[in-house]
Amino acid sequence: MIYTLSHKGKPFRFKQFEIYQEQTAMKVGTDGVLLGAWTKVGSAKTILDVGCGTGLLSLMLAQKSNARITAVEIDQNAFEEAKLNISISPWSNQIELIYTDFEQFDTKSKFDLIICNPPFFKGKAEQSSRSTARQNTFLPFDLLILKSAELLTENGVLSLIVPFEHQSEILKLAESTQLYVNEIVHVKGNKGAPIKRTLLRLSKELKEKIPQKTITIEVERNQFTDEYIELLKPYLLYL
Repeated sequence: MIYTLSHKGKPFRFKQFEIYQEQTAMKVGTDGVLLGAWTKVGSAKTILDVGCGTGLLSLMLAQKSNARITAVEIDQNAFEEAKLNISISPWSNQIELIYTDFEQFDTKSKFDLIICNPPFFKGKAEQSSRSTARQNTFLPFDLLILKSAELLTENGVLSLIVPFEHQSEILKLAESTQLYVNEIVHVKGNKGAPIKRTLLRLSKELKEKIPQKTITIEVERNQFTDEYIELLKPYLLYL
């Protein structure tokens, strides 16, 4: 099924692009926009977006780079909406969208940057769009890390956001594939809240000193911190 604008409700509007997401299980959320804004593109010429969903991360990275972006998605509804969102963006010629399972993704290309907001709930696999988007049965951490390590260029970077409770698991898996953490950022909802998420920058370079910091999203309800505003203001309309 090919969706057109006439089939859609109102999109989530960013400063330079729009995201239609009616048919997609996982909507635009804080995890995705944080990862896209935080990820450093640097001199990357090739980028891979694993499990691209609506195309959010691909579009965020296209906004701040000239890299060729390959986006892969296994869910049909998400794929069709990503195709729409990319086609109406300023970067439709910069992003190649592929309908495939990451495990079956067959390429001889290597990537300077791989980005993923992976599913992380564990449980019984169910054949639904929401399960595919949320349960790591469909993209287990070991597959994500192992295949990413194979697809990265020598100086390539893997950029992830994961639940804080899975941080140690991810880092052990990464080290087993000779990927090493280069930067860690913990994410808290507010000053008194526990750490909920971890932003990770991984590469083949083993560093002695690993930068670590914490990002707090809100001072209080609907009042954002300066650091959150600084990070997200290139993208979000209300900042």
